[in-house]
Amino acid sequence: MPRDLHNLARKLVRSLERSHRQLVAASGEDAASELADLRRDWLALLDAAPAEALDRRPGPDEWSALELLGHLVEHDGKREELASKGTSHYVEHGREHLEQARRALGGQ
Repeated sequence: MPRDLHNLARKLVRSLERSHRQLVAASGEDAASELADLRRDWLALLDAAPAEALDRRPGPDEWSALELLGHLVEHDGKREELASKGTSHYVEHGREHLEQARRALGGQ
């Protein structure tokens, strides 16, 4: 089962990549490299973490690393804030959740 969590994490990052391609195409902004860097950072963090830590919540009101990534996939796929905030919002939002995921994984 733990190895399946790493596979799930990789699938979520691939879904995030599809959403990011759509964001860039819809916006006309050149944020592709920033979004790609964000995804690489997510993959590095998740690959370095023990599989059993990926779905562990650090506290009762906090999300696990996988929950944070899942939220990001859902949020970025909707593109609801693209017109009002631009692609920079998606980069910042992804970075904020990446930092939360680092803390959830014990500061890796």
